[in-house]
Amino acid sequence: MANPARAEVRLPKVFGDHMVLQQGRPVPVWGTAAAGEQVTVSFAHKTQKTTADAAGRWRIDLAPLGLSTAPRTLTVTGSATPAPLVVNDVLVGEVWICGGQSNMERQLGLREGQKPILNWEAETAAADHPLIRQLYVTQSRANSPQSAVPASWSVCSPATVENFTAVGYFFAKNLFAARPVPIGLIHASWGGTPAEAWTSREALAAFPEFNDTLAAMQDVTGDPVAAQRSYHEKLDAWFRAHEPGSGDHPWYDRNLDTTGWETMNLPTLWEAAGHLGYDGIAWFRRSFDLPAGWGGQDLELHLAAVDDGDTTWVNGVQVGASDVWDQPRVYRIPAAALQATGNVIAVRVLDVGGGGGGLDLGHHRRG
Repeated sequence: MANPARAEVRLPKVFGDHMVLQQGRPVPVWGTAAAGEQVTVSFAHKTQKTTADAAGRWRIDLAPLGLSTAPRTLTVTGSATPAPLVVNDVLVGEVWICGGQSNMERQLGLREGQKPILNWEAETAAADHPLIRQLYVTQSRANSPQSAVPASWSVCSPATVENFTAVGYFFAKNLFAARPVPIGLIHASWGGTPAEAWTSREALAAFPEFNDTLAAMQDVTGDPVAAQRSYHEKLDAWFRAHEPGSGDHPWYDRNLDTTGWETMNLPTLWEAAGHLGYDGIAWFRRSFDLPAGWGGQDLELHLAAVDDGDTTWVNGVQVGASDVWDQPRVYRIPAAALQATGNVIAVRVLDVGGGGGGLDLGHHRRG
């Protein structure tokens, strides 16, 4: 965002065409402008004014609004801004937050790796509900409360409903059948997030067991690089103390005797390979020889996505680690760690729930 001291009037993305405002309660409208700029907000034949503070922030609370299915405009004007901001097709009805994990995140349309929702095609074809709208809040991380987020509104129709939260859509459809008023769904979900991620720092501070977590979050905010380093140091210490493969005789040692180890065809989740219900740690190893002409240079190791996380070594040298469960890994192998024959890739996989594993040890290339 531009420096508010020099900025024109701005609205966060939650204020956009096709939005739904909550009836019967004061409605906050906020944004940024030049410091000291007078800001005017007009809606439903009413106008209110305020002045941006020294940091360029402003807010107006609209008086409680009555139900309205007629499209109207919300206009924001700044005394130092050449053109007003106009938000079109604004309705007034009921606004509901659709938050939570993957059950709420799951869209009505197809999702790779998951079974289709029953009758989703017929539901999509019949989803002509112009008074139902969704504000989709793009998933993004922040270590402190934000006054603006990436988001956009869409009107429910056969062309858009595939991307609506399925739970939210069926809720809104049933609610509208019983109470035909405009319905706004704020789709703010993230699969796998714990309750703590949706709880304010002030609320968590009331529970002593979260003191260390809050202190760590403060460290991340102040010095993210040092905080990440500290996190991995503590994680490594935990593995050494509690996990046999990470102890005094680590299983990433190139010369480890793996006689009796089970084999598994990858990529696959280990539940599909006969370990149904297993959550915990598994180790994978694979050896390879360098092709002719590949010596003396760095290589790239390409792994498929690893569910939930991995730490990876080549010939006992750690080359990477990640805890992003659905992203392929690309790790650089330094030339000094390689030899002509008998190189060993070792991957420690940690899975804490759901499917585990999935990596593919078959891809490497010159860097």
